[in-house]
Amino acid sequence: MNDKLRRLLEYIKAIENNQSNLETYKHYETDILSVNHEELFILFDALLKEGHKPKEILVYLDKLVHVFSQSLDQKKTLLLEDSFLDHLTQENRELELRLNNIKQILIENKGNFPIDKISLFEELELFTIHYTKIQNILFPYLEKKADHFSGVSIMWSLHDLTRTRLKETIEAIRSNKPFNEVSRLLGEYFFKAFGLIQKEEMILFQLCNTICSI
Repeated sequence: MNDKLRRLLEYIKAIENNQSNLETYKHYETDILSVNHEELFILFDALLKEGHKPKEILVYLDKLVHVFSQSLDQKKTLLLEDSFLDHLTQENRELELRLNNIKQILIENKGNFPIDKISLFEELELFTIHYTKIQNILFPYLEKKADHFSGVSIMWSLHDLTRTRLKETIEAIRSNKPFNEVSRLLGEYFFKAFGLIQKEEMILFQLCNTICSI
């Protein structure tokens, strides 16, 4: 690990320990604004090798993505049309469409989700095949490319958590759980699902597009 990555690892640990502020950011700003997709996975790999669990990293992952998003966006490359990555991206657009349709129903019903519309959520369970394809095709490919891509286990955990939140949401609606509980689960699921789309397209797909043609 070079000096830049050591400094970035220090910054990540500051975020993890809630010790990051504007002064801390400024101290590491040059490195933060130059990080690339592969370096991010090297950092994830370093955390895992130190004994951090994927679920522990998920606690502050959104903060990391936000901090590094400017640099990663600048390094974005176009996906090959009709490629596997392009198909996965199209699946994300379809998921976004369905999620936004459900959000509109929630707005029209003042936050309540009508039980007669439960099929809209049940159809989302079919989308979890998207996660399975990534886990069975992209992740093994990356892990064979280099040892430092062990960080895919973090996204695997995020896939599993998103699946779980969807199942819990469907069960809560079916069981006519109290409004507050359903509302909380809905919020958590939407946050996870939309966030996962961002992380796949900003980090995972871009990494794969850079190091291989899929």
